[in-house]
Amino acid sequence: MRLLPNESKQVASLLEVLISGEELARDCARAQAELARDRLMRRFFLAQARQESFHVGVFHALLLALSPKGAGGSWNSLALARYRRLIEGALARGDLGETLIAQQVILEGLGEVVLTHLDRGMGKRKIGIERLHRLVLSQEQAHHGFGLSRLEQMVTNGQTSRGRLQEQAGEYLSIIDSLLAELSEVFEIFDEDPVAYASETRCHLPHWLGGAA
Repeated sequence: MRLLPNESKQVASLLEVLISGEELARDCARAQAELARDRLMRRFFLAQARQESFHVGVFHALLLALSPKGAGGSWNSLALARYRRLIEGALARGDLGETLIAQQVILEGLGEVVLTHLDRGMGKRKIGIERLHRLVLSQEQAHHGFGLSRLEQMVTNGQTSRGRLQEQAGEYLSIIDSLLAELSEVFEIFDEDPVAYASETRCHLPHWLGGAA
């Protein structure tokens, strides 16, 4: 492993944010299963919750392997806490469409971008996480694709509208920008630009939300 002490602390901070994000995804998927109106959706959300729980364990193990003793447990993201409160509000209202855009589309899209860059950055330091990347990324891509297809179906069925989803997505994307700003020092370790992360995350959005998907 080629991590200097300061780099280890920064990587630990990033992993802590990833763990918090996976915990949010797990909790959201469990709640979405309660809102689901058909068996297929409920089964998918329950499976996603199990996968997100597994991801939490994987990132915890990586944190223990890469961080110095006592480095973990020190990062609290204000932006991610805001994101959780916003999703929990949508869940409390029973707005499944908003939770899909926030969780499966935006948050999973960000996860894919961050994990891909993390893989490259660690690879340069002889810390290969290729197997981790392939496993978690493939599952997150499935969650993302499911969310997009269900949103399209909900729009077609008149359960929500693209205008409403655009309005809801704007607030979540603003929080994502704040989250990336919080992590700017971490990105410096990997010679990354947080603006590029935000741009790539938006590329995972459907075209009617201003993305390339």
